[in-house]
Amino acid sequence: MFVLVLFTSVAAADPPFGSDFPPVIADAKTTVTVGDVVTVGGPMAVNFLPNETYRVYVVPHRVWRDGDSLGEAALATSQAHSNADGTLRKTTVWKAVRAGRFDIVVGYDGDGKFSFALDSVDGINVRAK
Repeated sequence: MFVLVLFTSVAAADPPFGSDFPPVIADAKTTVTVGDVVTVGGPMAVNFLPNETYRVYVVPHRVWRDGDSLGEAALATSQAHSNADGTLRKTTVWKAVRAGRFDIVVGYDGDGKFSFALDSVDGINVRAK
């Protein structure tokens, strides 16, 4: 089973925060089952630079703050590519191996750190079989 993950996020509601940007909590609107293949991209994944490669991270769900490391807790990383129109091509990023709530982050600027202004983050729920 393939699941298309679109990117949405909401700001956490408890300022004050220590940077210019509020913390972000990924909104998990997609649910899959352990063993399902998870994908990103497709016709709704727009506003990327054309013909670029982006690093995608799958991490346990958390509150994101500007500058947080993306790779430290990553369960999986992969690359996704945009087409000439700046649409992220549909890409398999992970086979769900355990139940829980996870975040999928597309690192827009490639620095390995969460960027409130640039990176895309979405949540996903994985249920046991």
